[in-house]
Amino acid sequence: MRNPNLRTLDLNLLIILQALLEVRHVTRASEKLNMSQPKVSRALQKLRDAFDDPLLVRTLDGYDLSARAERIQPELKQILQNLERMVAEEQFDPATSRDTVRIYAVDLEVIAFLPKLLARLREQAPNMTLDIRSEPRDHFDLLEAGEVHFSLSGKEPTNMLDQYRMMPLASSGLVCMMSANHPLADRPLVLEEYLDCYHGYVSITNEGPAMIDKFLKTMGRSRALSTRLPNFTSAAFFCEATDVIVALPEIIAPMLTQGRNLIVKPLPEEIVLKETEFRLYWHERHHQDPMCRWVRSQLSGVDL
Repeated sequence: MRNPNLRTLDLNLLIILQALLEVRHVTRASEKLNMSQPKVSRALQKLRDAFDDPLLVRTLDGYDLSARAERIQPELKQILQNLERMVAEEQFDPATSRDTVRIYAVDLEVIAFLPKLLARLREQAPNMTLDIRSEPRDHFDLLEAGEVHFSLSGKEPTNMLDQYRMMPLASSGLVCMMSANHPLADRPLVLEEYLDCYHGYVSITNEGPAMIDKFLKTMGRSRALSTRLPNFTSAAFFCEATDVIVALPEIIAPMLTQGRNLIVKPLPEEIVLKETEFRLYWHERHHQDPMCRWVRSQLSGVDL
């Protein structure tokens, strides 16, 4: 038995073979394929060599299939249909999808963006699941490992930059959150009074000083940091119950203060900080995935 060498078999020859077996005539096959008759004849000869079989045999009425060709024909049709499905663009229907969207985001990004994404899913993709990971770790580790589809972050990756795609979502400066009963609640914040306050600060990743403290250091100033907090949700409780004030991105301030005895005030005018850019990141492996493309379209349309 011959061992076939598939590397020598051009896929285009199989398409020509399918036409030849269907119409059983070289000229008519060339017309069906919009090819020249000599080119189809040469292809037939290559196919005969590859299969070691005549495939088409002469009869009194023209051409007929060889016994081998009769066995090949249904298999060939199925193979080509499978190949067409394999290379065709995948379709995604949110209304029927049962996919799980896996996103890494910490407290801040979860509050700012994901409730509205879930609302879109409930409306358009009711059977899909949103799986949010928030354990303290590098924002891009899970993305690199393929354990999540997306990472929501105000940070930027420091390596493998060519493997990540990014979509900007929003930008936000900082404001101060404090109790409505705070001694400074009824007037604008001035630098000296601000620095004399007790400050809480949120450190999710345990990385270095906050942006405000870095800026104050350039001024030769500092503030009293009395309370380190794990997330902005807990910060709202501490501010409401004590005289601690917390700086937080303005983008989430309305969500945290709504219905509570809290107010939000601008930072002292001397503290001028660059706004944080919040972005959706995904790995190159998921760039063309239909489900991921649809989720990105939903996040790009979220009003903040």
